[in-house]
Amino acid sequence: LTKWRWYYATQQTTAVTTDGEPELVFQEIFEQGGSQAECDQRCADLFAYKTLQIQTWYAVFLKRVDFEYLQILTFSGYDADIPDGDYRIIDISYTKDSPTVTRVNCTLVSLAQFNAYLNLSRTFYDSVNNIQEMIRDAESKLPKPELATITRVNTDGTVTLITDRGITKPAVDGS
Repeated sequence: LTKWRWYYATQQTTAVTTDGEPELVFQEIFEQGGSQAECDQRCADLFAYKTLQIQTWYAVFLKRVDFEYLQILTFSGYDADIPDGDYRIIDISYTKDSPTVTRVNCTLVSLAQFNAYLNLSRTFYDSVNNIQEMIRDAESKLPKPELATITRVNTDGTVTLITDRGITKPAVDGS
């Protein structure tokens, strides 16, 4: 079993260290973390999320009822309105302007910002992988089941069998 350990990580903006900006402290008990490296990564993810200004864009499309919530769209050539890149639809609504025209209203966020948010709730796998490796190691030390074919039933109720490796031997009752 793993002993309880506390890991600590800190990250500050340059405004805190050089300009005397007040420090904002964020503390979290993160039960999925199991190493200092995971703590450092979580700190970096939280710092990026808290300091990142999330910008959204609003776009209207005509006759694009195939667009869905959380779909990824790539924009190119709209520099004045939307910078080139990949965006995720975070809100969508449909308005029927006429029997043949539907307006699709989308709120978008850059894919990089959306992924930064998703990283905050990811599962850390280092600890899980370590435990799975210990289980695989323990399982490899267990005796392997042996396949065999019964060749004879003896009058005393015991049987003789031949294993898949060609060895003939009496059977042992496992119960």
